[in-house]
Amino acid sequence: MKVFELAEVGAILQRLSDSGINANLSWYDLEGFDYIIGDNLVGFKKSKALIETDWYNITSVISVMSYEAAEHFPDSPFAEWYREVAALQD
Repeated sequence: MKVFELAEVGAILQRLSDSGINANLSWYDLEGFDYIIGDNLVGFKKSKALIETDWYNITSVISVMSYEAAEHFPDSPFAEWYREVAALQD
């Protein structure tokens, strides 16, 4: 999983949107960040289901959200970009 920096958060969210991936990012004072990826046609991927992370740190959440979006939408432009960026980290 690629770990992103704070300065990359906005660009990553824009890439998700540009790729036509529906997502919802929210936060709660006592519970940290939460997100849902997907829609009624392709199904939903909710946070906190598979990967434990620091749910109070936006960069941790965006890193997990990006990984799961690439996994859930493997044919999307976002997934293609993510695979390239993740390969550079290795």
